Amino acid sequence: MSVFRTPRVWRFVGRLQFASLLSCGLLVWSSGAGEAFAQEQDPSSVVSTYLHALDSGDAAGAAAVFGDNAIHIHPLAVGSCSRQSPCIGRRAIFDDLRNRVLDHQCITLLDAAVSGSIVRSGGELRNDSLRAVGVERILVSSTWLVSQGKALALFVVPDLTDPQTAASAAITAGTQQPGPPVPVPSTPCS
Repeated sequence: MSVFRTPRVWRFVGRLQFASLLSCGLLVWSSGAGEAFAQEQDPSSVVSTYLHALDSGDAAGAAAVFGDNAIHIHPLAVGSCSRQSPCIGRRAIFDDLRNRVLDHQCITLLDAAVSGSIVRSGGELRNDSLRAVGVERILVSSTWLVSQGKALALFVVPDLTDPQTAASAAITAGTQQPGPPVPVPSTPCS
C-alpha cells in the first residue's frame, strides 16, 4: 500500500492545501480589495471591540465581531480552536469564548499594526489555567483578517522565545512539571 493512500497522509495533505489556499486568499484579500474596506472602517476597531468584550467577560460581545463563517486558531496545539481543530463559524468561536471567559482570560495588547484589512498584534495572555500551573502570562502574536467591520480570520501563535510562554508549552506537552500556582488577582482583567 502506498504511503499516500493512508488517511493520515491525506489529512496532512488536506491541511497543507487548506493552509495554502488560506494564505493565497489572505494575500489576494490584503492587496487591493482589502484597501477599499480598510478605508470604510478601521480594522483595529474590531480588535479593540473584541479585547474589551473579552476582558469584560462578555463572550457574546467578543464573538459578535466575527463573521458567520470566520475561522479562529489560537496558540494551543490541541483542543478547541487549536491548530489541530480550528473553530470555524461564529457559533463555534462563541462556544470557545464562553470557556475563556469562565477561565478569566485577559489579553493586554502590547502593539498593533494595520495594513489594509490585516491587523497584526502582540499581546500578553493571562488566565486561571495558566496561573494554576505556575505561569503568570504568555506572549502571543495575532493576525486578524477584517472585512466590512467583521473578523473573517484570527490566527494566534505563541512567542516561544519568551521563557514563560516556552514553559507553558513544555508543561502542556508534558516535558516540564507545573510550578507552584500563581495567585488569582481579585480583578483578573484590571
